Amino acid sequence: MSAGSSEQQEAFENPDQWMATNLKDVISAKDCGNFISEMLSTHGFKRGNTVACVSVCRDEMCQPLLELLSHHWGMCFNLSSLAGMLTLGKTGLSAAMHHAPVENGKERYLFCAFSHIAVDVDGVGVCSRIGRTTRSNACGALCAFRTELKSGHIKTQLDPIDPEFSMLKQALIKDIQYGTVPDLLSLTISTAKVILEDLEALIKVGVDTNKSDYAVLVGVQCHKHDGVSRKSVCTGYMHQYEDFIYPMAFYCVTDGNKTDLKPALLQRV
Repeated sequence: MSAGSSEQQEAFENPDQWMATNLKDVISAKDCGNFISEMLSTHGFKRGNTVACVSVCRDEMCQPLLELLSHHWGMCFNLSSLAGMLTLGKTGLSAAMHHAPVENGKERYLFCAFSHIAVDVDGVGVCSRIGRTTRSNACGALCAFRTELKSGHIKTQLDPIDPEFSMLKQALIKDIQYGTVPDLLSLTISTAKVILEDLEALIKVGVDTNKSDYAVLVGVQCHKHDGVSRKSVCTGYMHQYEDFIYPMAFYCVTDGNKTDLKPALLQRV
């Protein structure tokens, strides 16, 4: 995997080539949903005995992934926030820890969390939304953060009327070298890394492995335009986006023992 250039303003000819170059281990969301269900079933996780706890960005473009996971695992416990960040805290996670069925004395949880990015015929980070006469961005929150970085005036104090964006900036700024502005792909991947760190910290204080098994899938959700149509950005071609998953961590913990499942998942690509 190599970092790509920042979102582009000129015509962008081939989203397929960009994704193949910059996110080499991507899996279609549909295949990813099937693969993780099959793989986790061999470790005792299945629909009916597992609660999926999912964080995606609030963007409506991210909702098909939530629906896909619900198809495989049933109704999900929603962890979502801007950019897929985890802002629910240990109290929020504690609520989910009382929802899974108890089967032979064991509870099971699947934690899925994703940052997201769009790649379109009009640019990286660019997307079109039905009924809008100008193009849009995904992830909009990360693009807004990059705008602040470019300006040199970054507000990281907690804004009571903008708490999620404030916490996003507080979490991401500590890993950005002073005076630099990471490109959007690098920032999106960094966001997923922070999400994974936050999730594992919450799991450490919130999940009792004596009574609970759990699995973790964290990565980047990529909305890719089909790369064929050159329709105007103003026409609203939302139906021409396909979701892909760039997995950064996939493992399960059963009876307190961790099994890394990412290598086996990538072998299926």
